Amino acid sequence: MLIDHPVAELLGVYYLDALPDAQDGEIEAHLAVCAACRGTADEIVELVAALALVRDEHRAGLLDAFGVLHRDRDAPPPSAFARFAPMPVATPADDLIEDLAATPDVGPLVRAGRLRRRPRDRGRARALAATGTLFCAALLVAGLAVTSLARAGDTPGAAGPYVTAAATGRAGGVSLSVVVSEPVAGESLVAATVSGLDPDEPYQLHATTADGRTALVSTWVDTGRVRDVTGRLDAVLTDVVAVTVTEPDGGTVVTVELGGTNR
Repeated sequence: MLIDHPVAELLGVYYLDALPDAQDGEIEAHLAVCAACRGTADEIVELVAALALVRDEHRAGLLDAFGVLHRDRDAPPPSAFARFAPMPVATPADDLIEDLAATPDVGPLVRAGRLRRRPRDRGRARALAATGTLFCAALLVAGLAVTSLARAGDTPGAAGPYVTAAATGRAGGVSLSVVVSEPVAGESLVAATVSGLDPDEPYQLHATTADGRTALVSTWVDTGRVRDVTGRLDAVLTDVVAVTVTEPDGGTVVTVELGGTNR
């Protein structure tokens, strides 16, 4: 029963489909009547979406460097439990930003089918559950990868300059995280992770450039789960000022402005 395990501390495992079916049902029933736990859930979905921007080896490295949340004061330092070779002198933040700027492939890195979405009428999330290692990494990612602006020089052997910009935004219960890169000179690659959309409804992803031009990047019919969307447009990275999810009739669902205010 959930009496011995507070719902807030199980939400992370719940959204990763790692709980027994019976306990899944208990959590769903509890979320329907508990505003505080409903408040926790959306935040966790956003953090899991943020992990789409980080490689598996970096999540493992963050665990080795910083350990697990709520470690006992008398316990040995995290390095005593390292599963890999000692970390380089550079901080994890430097490693993450350099890799984000220098890696040509920014495709989806999270298996979206493993994530579970609550019905929209269950409310929005506000609090953070202490669910251990996964969320220790997610907290760091949210600050280092999703809301940062990383720039690097020309990549050796690349066809053109490779620079990357990242941002995140939320509106009406819908979360959108965006990475825009320029792996080839004059062409930008948009990689977005979106959650909170209505299932079985069509949506479009648009990019807006500094001259006011709007280009269609991708279209899809949503499944109601966390989704990764990618597409290209003929524009240099510095000209891309916003990325927007819209409905087919042109109605705006959520917009992320690169270097500006997200809504």
